[in-house]
Amino acid sequence: MKVFLIQFLIIVLSIFFSSHCLNVNNNLVLSYQDVSKSYINGVLENSVTFYYNLKAEVIKKSLYDNYYDFVFELKGIVNNSGEISDDSINIIRILTNGFKVNFTVDKNLNFVYHPDVKYLYFNDPLYTKYRSKIDEVMFREFSRAIFYNFYDWFGKLKSKSYIDMIKYNFYVDYKVYYNDGSSLLYLPIGKNKYRANLFRAKANILKVDSNTDIFNNLTFIDGIINSYEYYEYDSFIPLLLQRELLLKFEIADPKIRAEYFEKYKKNYIEYKVLKSLVLLYK
Repeated sequence: MKVFLIQFLIIVLSIFFSSHCLNVNNNLVLSYQDVSKSYINGVLENSVTFYYNLKAEVIKKSLYDNYYDFVFELKGIVNNSGEISDDSINIIRILTNGFKVNFTVDKNLNFVYHPDVKYLYFNDPLYTKYRSKIDEVMFREFSRAIFYNFYDWFGKLKSKSYIDMIKYNFYVDYKVYYNDGSSLLYLPIGKNKYRANLFRAKANILKVDSNTDIFNNLTFIDGIINSYEYYEYDSFIPLLLQRELLLKFEIADPKIRAEYFEKYKKNYIEYKVLKSLVLLYK
C-alpha cells in the first residue's frame, strides 16, 4: 500500500510540474513587444519599446526532458527621445537587423548552452554607407545587452535582471517569493483569446548597480518587485509578463538632500520601472 501511494504521488507531482514547464512545437515563431517605462516621483522619465522574434525548435533528449533551440532577433526599437534624424533611423535599422542569438534552454528556460551571437549587419547595404559612424565594439556590446534585456525578464522572475532603457542601463539583484497557487482564466490578446495560468510573485530587491551615472550621488535604501505572469495553459509559453519595480534612494549629499526635502517634503527619491512583455502573435 505504501509503495502504491509513493508511486501515485510521483505520478501526480510529475503531471503538476510538467504542466508548469515549457512545451512548444517545432518551428514555432513567437513575436513579442517589450515596453519599459521609468518614473521619478511618479513623473514619466523615459520610455522604450523593443520588438522581438523568437523562433523555437524542439530537441528531444529523453522521454521526460525536452531541450529547446531558440533564435532571438531584435526587430525594432521605439524610444521617446523626440525627433530622430534620417541618419539615426537608418543606423537603428542596421542595428535591429544586424544580429541574431542562438541559445538552448531546458523546459524551465534555463540555459543549456550559452548564447551564441551572430552578426549580420555586414550584409546590409546601408552598413557600407554608415560604417564610419558605427562603433563595432559598442555594437557588439549593444547586441548582447539587448538579448539579456529580453532573456532576463522572459519567463518566471529570476534572481537578478538587466534593464536597458537605451540612454542608461542597470542590474538588479533580488530574492523572489512566489504565491503557492495560480489562477486559470481566459486572456484576450489581439484577435486571440488564450486559456492562461496567472502566477503572482514578489521580490525584495537586495542590490542595484549601473555602469552609467543614473544613480550617482544616491544611496539605495530598499525596493520591491511585483510580478504578474500569464502563461498559456497547454504550452506554458509566456503570454503577458507585467513587472513593477519600486526603488527608494537617499541623496548622499546633505546639502542637496536638504534642498530636495524643502521642495518635495520627502526624505527619499522614489524610482519606478514598469515592464510589460506581451505576445503579439505566434
